[in-house]
Amino acid sequence: MPISPTSVSEFWELLRKSGILAEDRLGSLNQQNYPDDPSAAAQLLIDQGILTPFQARQLLAGRYKGFRVGQYVIQDLIGRGGMGAVYLAEHV
Repeated sequence: MPISPTSVSEFWELLRKSGILAEDRLGSLNQQNYPDDPSAAAQLLIDQGILTPFQARQLLAGRYKGFRVGQYVIQDLIGRGGMGAVYLAEHV
């Protein structure tokens, strides 16, 4: 069961494990420049265009798996039905 991050360092670790950002892009972000509250840090990353609201919600819920499918990064959930779900993804 996913556990929500209680500190910005835990949030940063989930972000690293998610694969949403390449290691060099993640390394260029200085964790010290972000608020100590995970929700505030996530909002700042959204405001900067680094994360989507969907990605931030998933990470804040403790979910980090499933953001990468081959060469695609999941950006958002478009819809869900009885047979499955449709996601918006970006080719990296």
